[in-house]
Parts: sequence; structure tokens; C-alpha cells
Amino acid sequence: MLDYAQIISEIRLCVGRPSPQVVSDEVLERYYNRALKRLAGELGWLIPLDPIQIHLTANQYSYPLPEPVMQVLWVAYGTAPMLQIAPDNVMRWIRDNQGWMNQAASSPPASFAIMGRNLLLNPPPAQDTTSADTLLQVGYIADSPGLQARGVAGLPDSDCLTAVYDAGSEFLAFNPGTTEAEQAVRAALVAPNAAFYQRHLNQSREDWDQQAKFAQRRIAVGGRRTIAAR
Repeated sequence: MLDYAQIISEIRLCVGRPSPQVVSDEVLERYYNRALKRLAGELGWLIPLDPIQIHLTANQYSYPLPEPVMQVLWVAYGTAPMLQIAPDNVMRWIRDNQGWMNQAASSPPASFAIMGRNLLLNPPPAQDTTSADTLLQVGYIADSPGLQARGVAGLPDSDCLTAVYDAGSEFLAFNPGTTEAEQAVRAALVAPNAAFYQRHLNQSREDWDQQAKFAQRRIAVGGRRTIAAR
């Protein structure tokens, strides 16, 4: 697995080998972590085994999604047994004139939708669904844990390089250079970086689509049990 130093070195190579005095490792790391966020959304490579748990509040229909959640896969009500809640969307609620923000509370909620960073329940939970042992369980695709000293947990080297070229492309777009020589070097790297990124991204998509059909293996990220769909 590519470690921190190797990944930063690869990004530095992509952007014209600026010295650490000119462009620090921390700056390149920030670009790389942004690229990992985009890649996590593209590939959906990190699926925790343990769902997020949200405590319900009577008559409240909107609940903010915690920071690790990138995409909601399923929502269930209660703990034992869990009752699956049907997915829906706000546009249909509006189209059907459901008056979803003013629905009478019911237990359990019939459906959920996502709007921005909020999970919406239709209708909202009733008073008798808000006891301490009643929770909303949310299965999700997680955001990337970011670049660590040992690299990126659970992400193969080929996909780490996809993020390298993405980070390099973004850096070049926002940092064209200050001197004519620097500008010429960086300008010449824009097209190759973009081409490498697209090629690697297409291959990453194919790899994950194929591997996800066969098996899922467990990995550990920060002590949390997760599944990598590869």
C-alpha cells in the first residue's frame, strides 16, 4: 500500500516537482484529501457494517445526517426487530401535494427522503415512538477517512493513484505559477494530468463494478468495522 510519503511524492511529481519550501506537504495533502472525498462519492468504496443510529424526536420530520455519511443506502426503524422504511423523494411529495411538512405524526414513519444533508421522515414519528430504545438505523456509504501515515486504509494503490491525478489537476488549476518558467512547466502538465486522471478513474469504476459482484471483505478504519466492496 502506498504510504503518505509516497503519495505526496507522486502528487509533487504531477505538478512539476516544486520543492517542499515552495509547496509544503500539508498543502498537497489538503488537495489529496479533497480528491479522496470525490473518489469516495464516485466509487462508494467504504460501507460501514454498523449503521448510524439517530434518536427520534416526536413530531420532528427533519434530522441532520452525521459528517461521515456520504450517501444513504437504507433506513430502518427500531432495534429488535428493525422495520425497513421505504425510500422516496421530496419532489414526488411536492408533486402529489402531500403537505409532508404538516403531516400528522404516525408510528412508524412510512417513508424517508434525503434533501441536502438532512434525512426527512414522512410522516414524522409519533410521541410513542420516541422512547430511549427506539432509534432510526441508517446504512450508508462513508466519506473517505483521509490520508494517514500508512496511506489510505482499504483503498488499492491503483485507486490511490486516481486520487493523485485528481489532486494534481486541481492544484494546477488553482496554482498556475508565479514566474514565466513555472507557468510554462505547470501549463504543460495540465493536459497529461487530466488524461491520466480520466483513464485511471474509468479503470477504477470497472474494477469496483466487477469486484463488487463477487465478494466483500472487512477492513478496519480507525477501529470501526467496515466493508470495502472489493
